Amino acid sequence: SDWNVGAVETMKYMFKDASNFNRDISKWNVRNVIFMNGMFMNASKFNGNICPWTFYSGVRANGMFMNAKGFTRDLSSCRWVWDGDHGSPVVSGMFYKSGIRGLPTFSDYKRICSYSDYNQTYAFYSPASTNQGMFAYTEFCNYSCGNTADTRLQEFVEENYKCYSSEQARFESMIPAYANGLCNCDPGSI
Repeated sequence: SDWNVGAVETMKYMFKDASNFNRDISKWNVRNVIFMNGMFMNASKFNGNICPWTFYSGVRANGMFMNAKGFTRDLSSCRWVWDGDHGSPVVSGMFYKSGIRGLPTFSDYKRICSYSDYNQTYAFYSPASTNQGMFAYTEFCNYSCGNTADTRLQEFVEENYKCYSSEQARFESMIPAYANGLCNCDPGSI
């Protein structure tokens, strides 16, 4: 799509429940979009490339692809950028029950971690009781939970949480908890 969305700040629920939308929106400039909550929630066919997107650093993308079963993209080649200094992104449940394969990386983990531990933690997962980990109940997580040979979740945490603590031993001890939280795995299953 050639739509000019450079000045848009809200895309909340924009394609929610869309049953036929699957246009190329890879060139959209979304760096000013603050609210992407539920943008593709329940969208059954969208499987577009969003890897080129640069996100507003304080984006609210809770449930952005929640239940988007058609979104089966391998995001492992995505290296997302958080633009600006607007706070910590909130992406809990961003891919909840979607069909994603592979995990993205974030180019500026220091920005995410420059806020309090609480904000940094909340940005990527919520406690298992809320069922809102960033990748919770995706096919990826169904495979990874309990599969000790699959190290992708640990690698994601190591890459994106490097600044969690100045004490390396403390950080390393938190990796399983973060990994479990991202997928809402049963504690100790990773």
